[in-house]
Order: sequence, then structure tokens, then C-alpha cells
Amino acid sequence: MRPDFKPCSICVTALCVLLVLAAVLQRAWISDDALITLRYVNNTLAGYGAVFNVGERVQGYSHPLWFLLLLPCTMLFRDPVLAAILLGLLLTAGTVGLAARGLFRAAQTPLAAAGLLVLACLAWVSSDPWLSFQTGGLENALSHLLIAAVVVECFLHGTDRPGRLALALALLCLVRPDFIFFCAPLGILVLMRTRSLRSALALLPATAVCAAWVGFAWAYYGNPAPNTGYAKLGIYATWLRAAGRGVVYIADWSIFDPVAAGVAVLLLLCAFAVRGRPAVIACLLGVLAHVLWVVWVGGDFMRGRLLLPAFMAAVLLGSMALAEEWRSVASTRLAKTAIVGLALAALFVGSRARGTPAGVAEWHGILNERKYYPGYSLASYLREGRLASPDVDLGLADELRTYATACGPITIHARHPAGLAYRAGPDVSVIDTLGLTDAFIARLPRRFLSDPDPRPGHPDKYIPVSYLASRGDLALAPDWLDAIRARDCTLRSRVDSYRESPAFLAPFGGLVER
Repeated sequence: MRPDFKPCSICVTALCVLLVLAAVLQRAWISDDALITLRYVNNTLAGYGAVFNVGERVQGYSHPLWFLLLLPCTMLFRDPVLAAILLGLLLTAGTVGLAARGLFRAAQTPLAAAGLLVLACLAWVSSDPWLSFQTGGLENALSHLLIAAVVVECFLHGTDRPGRLALALALLCLVRPDFIFFCAPLGILVLMRTRSLRSALALLPATAVCAAWVGFAWAYYGNPAPNTGYAKLGIYATWLRAAGRGVVYIADWSIFDPVAAGVAVLLLLCAFAVRGRPAVIACLLGVLAHVLWVVWVGGDFMRGRLLLPAFMAAVLLGSMALAEEWRSVASTRLAKTAIVGLALAALFVGSRARGTPAGVAEWHGILNERKYYPGYSLASYLREGRLASPDVDLGLADELRTYATACGPITIHARHPAGLAYRAGPDVSVIDTLGLTDAFIARLPRRFLSDPDPRPGHPDKYIPVSYLASRGDLALAPDWLDAIRARDCTLRSRVDSYRESPAFLAPFGGLVER
């Protein structure tokens, strides 16, 4: 292994960081789901606790470590939306820097390292989902940084530093619990090689980190698993139907992001073909396990988002493998042609960095969410000073806040609660009819689904009206909007008549008998 080639590495790394940040900044935005987490952040900092609705302890976010990082960032920048976007940009710069460090340390020549770093960065920016979700307010940027840390550690040190590798894996599982499938092969390998007291003690920080969060979640929320898992998993009748949805999800990403998908597969094959250490092989198996998990659960409705960790890891694994074996790989004419072809393809698409040609194209319930929410872009937010949603009139949030100020804390239900609740403030509780932030609705059995084959991530259900009435849901009253605008504080008493109702709330409004 050669030294870092510092003069060359610093210049190339700085250039790649700037180019990647420019591409990400061009698409900077905040996603609708991220506003759920940002409401948790606001309520925590306001002293109400880590809750979506005041007094209701439900873990409606699936990324604990990301949530914890947002707390100090929001305290620093005062604006949760800007804090989330800036944190994504900072983590993006760290990811490119970490990838550069690994490539320059592993490569046999500085030219090979520089070329492969440029190839990796061009592959990443050729993907519209990758660029979109480096911001977006969700956990992708953090997961990509930790994945880069794991891959680089596997290549440079294998399992020689079990404490560091285990800590990176533990933090990755705290970003999203379902990363356990990505981490499992490496975790098993680390445990198999723990044969002394010293190596066992090195694993204590990783164990402590996981135990601390599980203990907190169990004590505070009553359950260590995110409520989103209860809401979204198991909504399909059979595993075969869920897997079919998952295959469609992969096909959708391949169709709308063809170069990124192609480069990822080719580089993953390079990583498998090049001689690797057990830690690298375990990392490759983790990538495959993650993809199988995405297929098993039926994919998602946000184009490519759940596949981005595998894409990120595949590109870096292939690049690192080529960097280590550059001379032997590049000695064949076929390999040279393939590498140059990959570079040119990534350069062409990366320079265009286009998104979905059809704009808000939707296929089998999967869409480009960034383009679906143009009013959530950073440019729009800075220009207008507020977010604008195509699903909900966020001006209603201001009226609800005013009503709650005049008549006391209130509760309503909404199918798209994120933006509404975020803007309305803590005195307005919003029941999420999809169940992401509501424990009762999340656990309603499959027979309550309005569609036996629901859209991914959208388990619309018939909800007992008596439950909503017990929560004081003002939106049950037919004239609730007029009463809100008229500041009619008697509205609350009219909801009591629904407490014994046998009716159900249909997903898109209206009361029905089932």
C-alpha cells in the first residue's frame, strides 16, 4: 500500500468535493416526510419531548441518529429546514473526502486514484435520486458517510481494528434499524474473529451505543422499534406479492436511472472479480442482503431512495477494488476498454445530471418526490419564506394555530400531516391516518386496509370513528372548516356525539359502515 500522494490528493479531492456539492446544491430541497422529523425536533427543543403530538409518545421517525444530529444543528441555525439541508451538504462533503482518502491510500499510483475518484463522483452525480436525497431532510447523507467509512475500513484494515469497524456498523444501524441486513455479514465476521479479551473490550463502545438507544426507546416510547415499521411492513397479503412490488421498485430505478444502475452493477462485479479479503467479501454480501431486504418489504414510493445505500457502496467497493489491483486489472485490453467506457458514460450523464424526463412521472405508485414538491425546494423556500405543498393548503395551518390560541389545544386528522403539523405548531395535534405517527392506526390489522394491494408506503385504512372522537378530532364535524375560520369554540362539544359511533372513516374522507 502506497502513501497518500498528498499534493495530488488534496487538489483532486477539493475539486471533486466542490463539483459534487454544486450538483447537490442545485437540487437542494426538503421532503414531505422529513417535516415529520422536523416537528419532533421542534417539539423537543421547545421542551415538549421527542414527540409528534404533545403528550403522545410515539416514535414516528425511523432514523434515530439522524434525529439526534438535527437537534444541535437546529439549535445552531434556528431554522430546521435550513439546518437539515446544510447538514446534508456537510455530510456530502465528508463522504467525498472519506472516499478520496480511501482511494489515495489504496491505489498504486496517484493517477489511478484520481481517475477512480472522479469516476466514483461522476457515477454518484449521474443519479438524480442520489443528488436529491443528499439533502431532502432524510437520513441518506448520513448513511452514505457511514457506508463510506465501513467500506474504506474494510479495504484498508479489514477486521484488524474491530472496535472502529463495529462502532461504524452500530452507528449505521442507528441511522436506520433495517441497515442491520447490510451490517450483518460484517458483524458476524467481527464476532468470529473476537478471540481475546482485548478484542472483546474493543466492541464495548459499539455495544454501549446500541444499548443506550434501545434502552431509551423502550423506556420513552414503550417499544424499541420505530412505529413506521408497524405501519408500513406486512401490508401485502403474501411475501410473493411484496417481493413482486420490490422487483418493480428495482426495475423503476433501472429505467429512470439507467446509467447509475449500470455503473453500480459493473463496479460491483469488479469488486467480486478482484481478489478480496474476508471483510470486503462480507461487505459485498451486505450489499446484496440490503437489496434483498428492499425487495422483500415491497420497495418504496420514493424513486430509488431505499436502493441508494447499495448504489453508494457498490460504486465505492468497485472503485477501491480497482485502485488496489490497478496494474493487474489495467494490463488487459478488455479491462482498459471497460474502464474507459465506464468513465465516459459516467462523464456524459454526470455532466447532464438530468432527472426524470417526464417530470412528475409516476409508475406503479413510485415517483420522483423532489419534482412532485417544487414548493419544497431550497430556492423556493428562500424566495417565498415558506413551504408550499401540492397536497395540502398549508395556509390552513395558520388558521388552526390561531384557533388553538383562541380556544385551546385541538386535534384533527389528516392523510398528509407532515407539512400541516410542522407549520401549525405544538398546540395542534394531527392524527396521521396512514399511521406513521399513530400507534393505534399503525397496528390495525390488514383487514382494515381500503385496498388489499396498496401503494408502497401508503397503507390507507378504514379507521374507527370512535377512536378519532376519543382523541377529540374536530375534523369529524361536517362544518369543521367553517367553525375553525369563525373561531367557533363550541366545535369541540359537537365531536362528542361520535364517541360511540359504529362508523369508519374512509381514507379519502367521509364516514362509512363496514
